[in-house]
Amino acid sequence: PLVPLTLINATSGVAGGFACNILSRDLVRIIEDQIEYLITGTNEEYGCPINAYIKSLGQKSTVSTDDINKHIFKGTFITEKKGVRITSLPYGVKYSGYIDMLEKLKNNNTIKDYIDYSKANVDILVKFVKDAPLTNIEKQLKLISSETENITLIDFNGSKVLDNLNYHDVLQQFTKWRLQWYVIRYQKLKNELQVEIDRMNDIIKAIDMNIGSVAKNCKNKSELILFLQNNDIGSHEYISSLPVYRFTIDEYDKIKKLLPEKYKLMDTYNGYITVELKRKKIYIKELENLVREFSQ
Repeated sequence: PLVPLTLINATSGVAGGFACNILSRDLVRIIEDQIEYLITGTNEEYGCPINAYIKSLGQKSTVSTDDINKHIFKGTFITEKKGVRITSLPYGVKYSGYIDMLEKLKNNNTIKDYIDYSKANVDILVKFVKDAPLTNIEKQLKLISSETENITLIDFNGSKVLDNLNYHDVLQQFTKWRLQWYVIRYQKLKNELQVEIDRMNDIIKAIDMNIGSVAKNCKNKSELILFLQNNDIGSHEYISSLPVYRFTIDEYDKIKKLLPEKYKLMDTYNGYITVELKRKKIYIKELENLVREFSQ
C-alpha cells in the first residue's frame, strides 16, 4: 500500500506483555503529511498530537492537555424548545448502553423523559425536568468519551516489537520504507526491458546473417539453435521460435526505429533507481492520485 493502513483502520488488542490501541485517521490528512515529509524530511507539526478521525461517525477527536495520547470524542446534539435532540453518540459509546444510561437518568429524575426516534441514525429527544440547569449538556448527558492511544507494532521484517510510537513515528518510518520499493519496481522493469532490447538486437543480427536461408538448410531446430549460439546470439531459444515474417526488411526497419525509445526508457529507469529525488516525485504523484480517487 502507498499509505500506512495501520493509521487508517482503528484496531486494538492485547498480547503477552504488549497492548495496542490505535485510532483511525483521515486518509487525506495522512497523505498530506506523507507528501510534506517526502518534500521537507519532516512534518510541519512534528511532535504535535494528531486528531483521530472516525469516518463512520464523522467525528474528530480533541487531545487532552494532560496526556497527548488521550483522545476525547464528543457526541452531537441540537437544543430545541422541547428539549435536547441527540444526533450522534461519541466514539466508543454503544447505542444500547446509552439507552440504558438514559433510563437510569430518568429513574433518578436527572431527566424528565426521552423519546427514541432512531432508525439508521441516532435521533433521541431528551426532555429535562422543569427549571433544570443546562450548564453542561455534554457532561449531563454523558456525550463525552475518551480513548488513550497506545501504538504498538511489529517491524517491517516481522522480527521486532516497536512500542511507544506516535503518529509521526509511524508515518515517517512507513513512508521511508515504502520509498525503497520504487528501487525494486524499476529494477524489475529495467531487467524486463533489457531482455526486450537484447531480443530486438538479436533479431537485427539474425536478419543481417540471413537467418531465413540458414534455417532452411538446418536439419532441425537443435541445429539452428547451435548455429545461433556459435554466432553470439544470446536469445537463441527465442529467435529459433519466431515466425519467418519477423526476419523481413519491414521488421528490421521497425526494430531500428523502436530501439532509441527503448534506450531512452532504460535511462529513465536508471534515473529512478539511482536518484532518490526522482523516486520521491513518483511517490508524491501516486499519493496525489490516491487522494483524487478516494476523496471524492
